[in-house]
Amino acid sequence: MLYSQSKFSVLEKELSTRNKRYRSTIIVILALLLYSAQSAAINKSLFLYSFIAVILLVLIIAFTARSCLKSKQYTPTIVRDYDDSDAGALSDIILKNLNRVKKGRYPNAVIESIRKQSTPADIRGLAKEKHVFVAEFNNAVVGLVCIDSNIISSVFTDPNLHRKGIGRALVGSAEKAIIKRGYQVVEVYANQDDQAFYTKLEIGRAHV
Repeated sequence: MLYSQSKFSVLEKELSTRNKRYRSTIIVILALLLYSAQSAAINKSLFLYSFIAVILLVLIIAFTARSCLKSKQYTPTIVRDYDDSDAGALSDIILKNLNRVKKGRYPNAVIESIRKQSTPADIRGLAKEKHVFVAEFNNAVVGLVCIDSNIISSVFTDPNLHRKGIGRALVGSAEKAIIKRGYQVVEVYANQDDQAFYTKLEIGRAHV
């Protein structure tokens, strides 16, 4: 019960507050009935206890299965080649990331320089210079990654969808493409803050 009400629960992320409380109330009532039936079953038939126990178990399994199947947490990420129609969405994703950069993390001049070079027209120009992969999640464009020879760069994902494996899927696809080209080493140019991410993915070589 405590977990279902916590911010870590799938129920918390996928159900409305009213729906979540409604389901929790049903489970609590059945649990209390089960406890009462267990006490009564000591001297009487076990039928009522068994009946409520089965109902409770079926409901818990049904609620869990439905929540998991509908959950965006389990929606697969699709990685594909860039299309010019993606430019606007990718520009928005980069700008969203820049807007969330903590003050002092990077010089303002650097942030403004990236911002000015992240228009849809700039994205189209980038796609002519490098191989750009695009991630789709829940039928929406949610990220990009660039490769140039054996170098991975410009990994951006929608900040509202972090920790859903989108960055991992993008980097994984880029790495496979680089290896397919015949390179033995994959290089990544990243800042110090992103080193842990690439180290976790065990990328061939990372440069600060």
